[in-house]
Amino acid sequence: MFLCPENDDQKSTASCTNNPKSIILTGKAGIGKYLFCHKMVRDWSHNRLFEEGQENAKVPDFRFVFLLKFRQLVLPEEKSLNLHDILNRSSLLNEHSVIDEPLLQYMIENPEKLLIILDGYNEYNTHREKITGDFETRYPNDPHEKIPVPALIAKIMKGKMLNGAVILISSRPGEAEELNEIVFDVRCDIQVLFLLLLVVCELDDECVKIICDMLPRTNITLLELDGNYITDVGVKIICDMLPRTKITDLCLAANNITDVGDRIICDMLPRTKITTLALGGNYITDVGAQCLCSVLIRDDCRLEVLDLQSNDITSECKLSLRQQQIPGVKLLI
Repeated sequence: MFLCPENDDQKSTASCTNNPKSIILTGKAGIGKYLFCHKMVRDWSHNRLFEEGQENAKVPDFRFVFLLKFRQLVLPEEKSLNLHDILNRSSLLNEHSVIDEPLLQYMIENPEKLLIILDGYNEYNTHREKITGDFETRYPNDPHEKIPVPALIAKIMKGKMLNGAVILISSRPGEAEELNEIVFDVRCDIQVLFLLLLVVCELDDECVKIICDMLPRTNITLLELDGNYITDVGVKIICDMLPRTKITDLCLAANNITDVGDRIICDMLPRTKITTLALGGNYITDVGAQCLCSVLIRDDCRLEVLDLQSNDITSECKLSLRQQQIPGVKLLI
């Protein structure tokens, strides 16, 4: 999960055998930085953050993960927060998971149990110079004290507060150069992200919405969401997003898709770049299969591979569709 420094002359307090405590992740606009951060959170929640084979290695035992977006921390200059306030602004929390004082005290005493992701440094606009300078030195390091938000962020980033927690900051490359005076254990860059694989991740329709909000700004061409809890509602969200993306391969096998979602897909296909569509292991019947195959013969449909295996399609319908032999299309049914 964590990488060694990208070059030998980079100042670093970590080595390949140690776990870094401060990481800066860079990548150009739309490359998938937020998706990467969100996937880290999702992997942690399912105990898959670290690679297989690391069970016996010394890896962080994160008990708490917070995802904070810089753009949500752009507050009036007179606004002051303490550690409790800022952590409760994490987008991962709801009214049932807010931090109370005993829990906060545990975090303060055990910072190594925390992973804090600060996403989108480039979106912090006019407040960035207060992070890169010494603005935070005007205020105490007391986590209970309310201080200006830029000072609080700087103290967390520089290890003056929650020292021992793992801090990951994401940013576009240009703005990240402003942070060169801050020593990060690891600096890494997302070069290209062409595929997104979220297989058997217990994703539901709400998760799909979060993912689809980001995809139009990426270069992803393969989206694989097999083995989740996506329903026809999630299919509608995906189909509304697809025409604005570069996605050519869509895999939605083993979800909870019925003929209703199938119909939505049929209406969407001619408006997309989709060439491969995998819908095996859902609840599609003869009606849905016939609908999809009727779209395949259209001149504005680019589909080359359609997988409908292990659905609720009768043998008679399968035979009929195979006999159609649609030119240029591989039908798996």
